[in-house]
Amino acid sequence: MNITEKDLNLVKGIIYAKAYYFAVEIAPLYEFLDWEWGYPNPKVPGVEEIFEALIRMIKDLSKKVSTVSTGGLQVKYFWNEDEYMTKISFIKSDEMGTYDYFEKKKE
Repeated sequence: MNITEKDLNLVKGIIYAKAYYFAVEIAPLYEFLDWEWGYPNPKVPGVEEIFEALIRMIKDLSKKVSTVSTGGLQVKYFWNEDEYMTKISFIKSDEMGTYDYFEKKKE
């Protein structure tokens, strides 16, 4: 199913509406894991840095790009039977694969 511009904007809006709350919920996990971002001065990201990263990722979603990941974060949309679903995840990859540790789906 090819997404229309109208549906793409709706999907981006749904993800945007969840992004700040997701950042608030996930920031303590970055702190717990001591997972640092940034170069040349790495630091554990706070809520604002996580939220800003999510916003940049949402902007990168397009008709051809349905999943964007960076720094353990992932935003995506996908077709599920008769509607588009949205997802924000905290992911961790290792030699065994990629795992969703925490996610928010369309409610």
